Amino acid sequence: HLESEILLVDEVLAVGDAEFQKKCLGKMDSLAKSGRTVIFVSHNMDQIKKLCTKSIFLESGKFIQLGPVEDIIKTYFSNIYKISKKSLANRKDRKGNGEVRFSSVKYFQENKEVSRVLNGKETIIEVEYMLMNGIEKLNNIDITIAINNSSGQQITLLSSISTNNSVTLSKKRGKIRVVIFKLPLVGGDYSITLFMESNKNICDWIQNSSTMKVVGGNFFKSGVEHRSQGDILMSHSFIY
Repeated sequence: HLESEILLVDEVLAVGDAEFQKKCLGKMDSLAKSGRTVIFVSHNMDQIKKLCTKSIFLESGKFIQLGPVEDIIKTYFSNIYKISKKSLANRKDRKGNGEVRFSSVKYFQENKEVSRVLNGKETIIEVEYMLMNGIEKLNNIDITIAINNSSGQQITLLSSISTNNSVTLSKKRGKIRVVIFKLPLVGGDYSITLFMESNKNICDWIQNSSTMKVVGGNFFKSGVEHRSQGDILMSHSFIY
């Protein structure tokens, strides 16, 4: 299958373990360097940077832009930001059976809504929902909030399954809050993906539902601005 003149690889790295992904990346890199054409389809910006010399940006299957990788990535994230500003209730780029829909995302610190969140502080992500199609009650609801970094990589999941918090929705309109006790993210923009299912059936799934703007705070309580090469801050100490 690797002997073709053009190799089309569509999100193959979204599955498999780390060793499998490493093997795939190495093979694609060697094929490209041998003069073969490799078309790599992905939402992972880091992998695109490593593998590709040119990029094409598609939106809903339509051609938007062709150019150097860095230029296309800038356009891609600019587009994500614009999408995340649209009303969730009116978004068409969602999946699920439509029994319930997310309608908004808000962020709270110190009991007030904020447009930017400081790291190191207790942070609440509040999602509003609407029951649809005349449904008055939904049981066994599980909700997941995925946080992606500026390279499109998922860096963490906030899941009611992990915390054993399956709930019943009994209001036509309601709110669900997730508390992060000490926000561990470095400063920057993060995109939020929302996912909800009932009895293992997907009700609503919407990517890039919101942009969470994080500002560097005094995470380590040291009074010194931290320097980090990653996305996650971790409380620690040195023992000599």
